[in-house]
Amino acid sequence: MTPPRTLTVLALGLAGILTLTGCGSQSAGSASAVETEPPASVSSATAATPSGSATPTLDAEGLVIVVSIAGGKIRPLGKAYDAEVGETITLDVTSDTDDELHLHAEPEQTFAVTKGTRSFTFEVDVPGSVSLESHHLGGTIATIDVRP
Repeated sequence: MTPPRTLTVLALGLAGILTLTGCGSQSAGSASAVETEPPASVSSATAATPSGSATPTLDAEGLVIVVSIAGGKIRPLGKAYDAEVGETITLDVTSDTDDELHLHAEPEQTFAVTKGTRSFTFEVDVPGSVSLESHHLGGTIATIDVRP
């Protein structure tokens, strides 16, 4: 019989591994896709950058996050943003490959990415931390802190 302490350690280790793996699996050949960038908090009320950059911009409709998928890498990766409940959030995605982006919010949403440039617009109605992840390449693209 296994002692209870050993079972507790095994359970905690398994929970840690599951937390680190996120929602997607990653093949051994795509390890370069998970290069982290330092997180940067940007309020949608003050963000304004030129179009085509991999940082958020502000238009009349709310927060815009520009995402680039090229050569097996995603930009941005690991960035932090701020939004408010009900605020319009737009993902401007340019990709050289098909992918699937997952928004871990309530309710969860999925965006089918195809080659080329495409925009996805959504709102988050429940406050909290929301993650945007790439399913095929792996990695968290952005975390959005949604305030009431």
